[in-house]
Amino acid sequence: METSNEILVMKNISKKYPGVQALSNVSFSLYAGEVHAIVGANGAGKSTLVGILSGARNKDEGSIYINGEEVDLNNPLSAIEKGIGYVPQELILCEKMSVAENIALNRQPRFNKSLPVIDKNQMYLDAKKIMDQLGIEIDVKLPLGNYQASTQQMVMLATALSRNAKIMILDEPTSSLTKKEIQSLFTVIKKLRDAGHALIYISHRLEEVFEIADRCTVLRDGQSLGTFNIEDVNRDMLVNLITGKMITNEVNTRILEPNAKIKLSMENISVPGKLHEISFDLREGEVLGLFGQVGSGRTEILRSIFGLEDIESGEIQIDNQVYTAKSPVNAIAHEIGFLTEDRKNQGLVLNLSIADNFLMGIWKLVRKWFTIDEKKKAAVSQEKMTSLQIKAQNVFQEVGSLSGGNQQKVVLGKWLIRNSKILLLDEPTKGIDVGAKAEFYRIIRDVAGKGISVLLVSSELPEIMTLCDRVLVLKDGRITGEFMISTSNEKEILEKAL
Repeated sequence: METSNEILVMKNISKKYPGVQALSNVSFSLYAGEVHAIVGANGAGKSTLVGILSGARNKDEGSIYINGEEVDLNNPLSAIEKGIGYVPQELILCEKMSVAENIALNRQPRFNKSLPVIDKNQMYLDAKKIMDQLGIEIDVKLPLGNYQASTQQMVMLATALSRNAKIMILDEPTSSLTKKEIQSLFTVIKKLRDAGHALIYISHRLEEVFEIADRCTVLRDGQSLGTFNIEDVNRDMLVNLITGKMITNEVNTRILEPNAKIKLSMENISVPGKLHEISFDLREGEVLGLFGQVGSGRTEILRSIFGLEDIESGEIQIDNQVYTAKSPVNAIAHEIGFLTEDRKNQGLVLNLSIADNFLMGIWKLVRKWFTIDEKKKAAVSQEKMTSLQIKAQNVFQEVGSLSGGNQQKVVLGKWLIRNSKILLLDEPTKGIDVGAKAEFYRIIRDVAGKGISVLLVSSELPEIMTLCDRVLVLKDGRITGEFMISTSNEKEILEKAL
């Protein structure tokens, strides 16, 4: 087979799950020395395609060629042996083990092949050599948990490199990184590309695709809509291909009613080592943004309101009444809902149905005597599922089988069913595609229009500009600026965060 400098060719790949055609005759090629982005909405087939390439899933039809030779990647080990490295979105690491032990896991050097004694000095030297190759200066003898997410990401890359991987799959690698950390990662990616490695880059952040990729392939509904040189497309074209419609983010020009009632007030709130004298008001129907770098104190404000942080000093009021944030149970009793950044582990029970997730803890809404009224349970859940436009077979479908955007709607729905009057949203659109984002934006606007107060944390400044009426900027646990969105610009907001 003629492949020129194509290191990888996937030809007419198809995969079907019960009731779903995940991939239909998808072809994909990858050159040595390129960064190739795969873009598409949740459910487009991206994860299935790279899952087949990494050996985690088996294809139904099609062929895979590496360096012109047809290969059978029927398990992750076979993919590793063929030079394929996979860095998943949710890192699989042992934080209590050293950096070197993570890199050499199951392949530790030994003094003698016949003796099960690990040569630790050689293991440390090998790990340092591979980290030096990436331009990362760290102590490889220290536990991995001592290092931040960006360094852990590099360790995953180093692990793949140590296995002589020539093809790298990076799945949403920047989802938990700061802007500075993202640039450090991009420096490493470019270094790998220039050394002849081939990288597959999956991201919902289209600005990253334009910055780092040489080519991109667009998937929609399990089919490939084509592969493009990055200089031949723009953002609007990609959005149109991904969603089938044009979507634009506009700056919020809504002017909040100046006499709107203050719903929540924080007065000089301090949390040791995290927050320092935080004061602000949140009005009824307002969407108030919290913007800053990771670690600036954004999430800690939400957690302190929800009773998850020990407040050292200061006072919180709800409806002009003193509120003591004792626990999440107490917060929920005060009609506060918290959509956490980690929806899968903290927001949902994935093996339960949409209806069960909606109504968990509030079965009194659908109780009949001492049992659950199944008809009412289905009706209440269906009403919320319809209003949020959750795409599912029915309310009894397992939440774990839904796309990321629909899972996020389920989390929001459970708080709306409780009639929460204050919503705390932490990175609500993290990991969802541009089409799902647009739907989520509509929902948040509708919620605010009904008088619900929204406190929103986002790392994406365009999202803050689109959704919020006002934004507080944080740095090192302090508020460094306050802006009305209708009269501000991104530059002046960003300056206060840096």
